[in-house]
Amino acid sequence: MDILSDWIMSSPTAPGVDRIYLPGEIEWETRARREADGVPVEEETWARRPPRVSLVCPFRPPSNRASRVLANPTARTPNPWTVA
Repeated sequence: MDILSDWIMSSPTAPGVDRIYLPGEIEWETRARREADGVPVEEETWARRPPRVSLVCPFRPPSNRASRVLANPTARTPNPWTVA
């Protein structure tokens, strides 16, 4: 299986495509980002919550943190299924 995934990942990408993802890889990276930085909540949604309601991790108030995380979409998070 490692040989197949290595072959797929080493394939040339189409113009405008940064990298090739294996099935589930995008979801794994999204989960890791959200565990580290919280689930992004839009300003309008955050403002509409009742005043006495407080959200705890994994929810965070809107910030520029999400944009910093998303600024480097090609940063790879180790995949637990392929880490030796």
